[in-house]
Amino acid sequence: MNKLPSSCKFILQFLKYNEILSAQELHERMRLSSSKAPSLSTTYRSLEILLKEKQVQSVEFRDGEKRFELVKIGEHHHHLICETCGTIVHMEECSIIHWKNRISEEHGFLLKQHVMEMFGLCNLCTTVTDQ
Repeated sequence: MNKLPSSCKFILQFLKYNEILSAQELHERMRLSSSKAPSLSTTYRSLEILLKEKQVQSVEFRDGEKRFELVKIGEHHHHLICETCGTIVHMEECSIIHWKNRISEEHGFLLKQHVMEMFGLCNLCTTVTDQ
């Protein structure tokens, strides 16, 4: 792993596992907690470095805004997202790995990464909708 800039180290102190934040939300949290918080543009650049270093992963939830979450080095997981209340369920294992390998082999395509987010209604919102 490359030596991380101090802004990346600072950001890592404010991200928690199983929490997904936009760059703006993260910046606001840092700004409210410390006068040494990096600027918003530095926050964006630092998150891109952390993505390349695979210390964070990005997620998009249909609203066009990229969000970030802390991951263990080499970790890879997906999400179930409730379209009504915004509940996020972290799926700890990648269920599509075998399908991905078969598809890449069938089509002679070298897949480097994949992203899967599933949208629907959580149990609570389904119950409310049915009433």
